[in-house]
Amino acid sequence: MITSRTRAVVLLGAAFLLGLTAGGAGIAMAARSGKVHLDGHGPGDRGDNRGGWMSELDLSTEQRDSVQAAYRLRECSMDSVFKRIRPQTDSLYETIRADVEARRELTRDHIRALLAPTQLERYDSIVRSDDENRRRQRDSRPSPCDRSIESSGGPRGNQ
Repeated sequence: MITSRTRAVVLLGAAFLLGLTAGGAGIAMAARSGKVHLDGHGPGDRGDNRGGWMSELDLSTEQRDSVQAAYRLRECSMDSVFKRIRPQTDSLYETIRADVEARRELTRDHIRALLAPTQLERYDSIVRSDDENRRRQRDSRPSPCDRSIESSGGPRGNQ
């Protein structure tokens, strides 16, 4: 016979795993969309300077291109890691999608109650745009590996 305590511990463990998986899926989706980067740098830290250290080293153009190509290769290898768990995280998220959307709508209703009519019109427009972007990202989920690494000359740049 299962005791209430055992049942509670099992439920707590299941909730923890569900949260961990959903969080991982959310981070992976955000990384694919470019909103966050798994290397600890935000979108503003990427590109030509990688957090400032590239300019501190006074890299040549060739070196800078090679460093950026190396980062692109790493993004592809990380993407292949996340592809292994994508079916499980997608399936798990589908089990909670209705709850997530209901809570999102409840929050929006609370916000709508605070807005003036002109603000409400603009807010609803923003929400529609956000929803459409979310649907597009969910449906497309481009991989960083979709970009051609060969066109950048590979990890060593165009030498």
